[in-house]
Amino acid sequence: MNKNEYDLNLLLQNAESIEKHSTQRNTALLKIKLNSSHIKILNNFDKSNITFYTEIISDIKGRINLTDLQENDIITLDISPSFLKTNLDFYFYFTFDEFIEKNNTSISDKYFFILDEKITSFNKENPKLKVLDIIIQLNKVFNDISDDVEKGTKYTTYTIFDTKKIKIKSNFQKEDIGFLLDNNINFGEIVFDLYNDLEVTSEKKIRTLFFKKAMETTFDDKNLKMSDILRNIAKLFEEYESHYRAYINSLEPEKIKQKFEDEHNSFLKELNSILTDVHNKIIFIPLAFIFGASQLSSNDSIKGIIIILGMLVFTIFVSTFLETHEKVLNILKNKLDERNKYYREEEPSLYKNYENKIEELIDLVKSIKIRIQVVRYSNWTLTLISAAILHYLNS
Repeated sequence: MNKNEYDLNLLLQNAESIEKHSTQRNTALLKIKLNSSHIKILNNFDKSNITFYTEIISDIKGRINLTDLQENDIITLDISPSFLKTNLDFYFYFTFDEFIEKNNTSISDKYFFILDEKITSFNKENPKLKVLDIIIQLNKVFNDISDDVEKGTKYTTYTIFDTKKIKIKSNFQKEDIGFLLDNNINFGEIVFDLYNDLEVTSEKKIRTLFFKKAMETTFDDKNLKMSDILRNIAKLFEEYESHYRAYINSLEPEKIKQKFEDEHNSFLKELNSILTDVHNKIIFIPLAFIFGASQLSSNDSIKGIIIILGMLVFTIFVSTFLETHEKVLNILKNKLDERNKYYREEEPSLYKNYENKIEELIDLVKSIKIRIQVVRYSNWTLTLISAAILHYLNS
């Protein structure tokens, strides 16, 4: 935004009143008590040959010129919204409904002012604008799941095919936003959940199908507006969730159990493989070092050094293998945590029956990690002890 546009916004924000002209159809009256900044702003516009008002009227002096303005004067500017749009890319709307009509699927206006709500593009925290942002997100969901999307001059039409053909126009009004705010509907959470279910999850196709069926159940009419969706969003979402829950309940429990058993056995097989390798090292390493230490003598230091170097190389190799095992264990642990969360949230009844098995696998991972640390530190300790023995024998 250039300097003039910032200044224009300041005038709007500081105005004592802004009203639609009583006789002129497309102009507005901006009343303001002047300070030095306001006068400077108006002069800057004049120097740039930008006159966004048709006349200046003083409460005391009547119609006056720009050069006659003084601080504390109360003046009224007759401003032209069409001029602001054409020359400054600043959109002045008399009503919120006018703004919604142009920005119902995305906010294309970077800078704007809405007269009846006294909202500007700088009021990012305005509750109505926040709800509008969520409605735009909902439009994006419909845009993605629809079988056909037709963009008109004012509204977008979404067409959904299932057992019947439903058309949804993107138009809604300020009253619909007020309805959502006044009735404490968890609108943001509902749209967030719908977005995650219909845009993100691996079950996107089946969930989209259930959402379409929920729309057919919720609405008798085949021609809808976004207003209808917004005023029935809670009921629609509840219907959608009931369709999905019915689908989950219809699945054969044995198949879900078998899937769990297969995953459990796969984890157990991988963990047992690592555990066997670690146990072999726990048994083999002390024997190897006992044999190596028994070959140390004070009569042959060269042989002792070679044995110690061999132990050192062996220790480095063992540590490398153990580090690889640890990385694999971390991957398995993350997978276990992921499956544990999934079964706890998505299959709570099954989770109660198999919770102990999942916990046993997690405990086994922790146990193997402890054994790896024991082997690693024992390995290095025995090497240092052997080196100390050789040094003692030859000192």
